[in-house]
Amino acid sequence: MKKIIVCLFLLSGCALSDGNIKDFIPGMYVKEFQQQYASGNDTLVITIVDETTNSYNIERHLSYIPVHDGKVLNRQNETTTWYGIYSKNNKQMIVQPNGKIISFSPEKNCLYIGNSTYKKVK
Repeated sequence: MKKIIVCLFLLSGCALSDGNIKDFIPGMYVKEFQQQYASGNDTLVITIVDETTNSYNIERHLSYIPVHDGKVLNRQNETTTWYGIYSKNNKQMIVQPNGKIISFSPEKNCLYIGNSTYKKVK
């Protein structure tokens, strides 16, 4: 009987965590960076496109100030749009067209793309 209760508890926790992740996904995430040749921020704005297919629109806004030979140059701004599908099985989002994998951590209020960490601000 204890085994059944433990199994039900674990299964309910898995279902809740997936729901928590899906509720957490939409929003704005920011990564600030300071490097030798540039400083700036990288912002992702994620909105749901279709809840039944777990598809999302991801707008990436990159704004940085390049430095060349010690001289600060004009701010550069880039915007790209990606499309992502969230997989309930592995709790990750696959991004098209570049194949990047996004992982979410509601407990830490952030998302991860490779080694990069983005904090949720909205």
